[in-house]
Amino acid sequence: MTTFSCWTNIFTAYAIAEISATACGSAIGSRDTLSVANYEAARLAMQTFRRDGGDPLGIVPTHLIVDPTNESAARAILSRELINGGESNPNYKTARLVVAHTL
Repeated sequence: MTTFSCWTNIFTAYAIAEISATACGSAIGSRDTLSVANYEAARLAMQTFRRDGGDPLGIVPTHLIVDPTNESAARAILSRELINGGESNPNYKTARLVVAHTL
């Protein structure tokens, strides 16, 4: 996958984004609380985006973009290899965390 440095549609407290040649700057933004359930729902929504003809876009979210107030929650979702007393974290390193101070 060719990667570009372009950012668009980052407009809320947190967003997950995929940056590629197929969908430069695709993002989902949310004002909901950043939680494991909301993060997973946003990833699934992006991964199931379809073209007008019904073909999948093939988006793989690569970044979780948060404002400073959501940094701790984001790190808990992405950076902990083990959760709940030793269970594997299915979201461990599924996206790169970006803290955007201008959100």
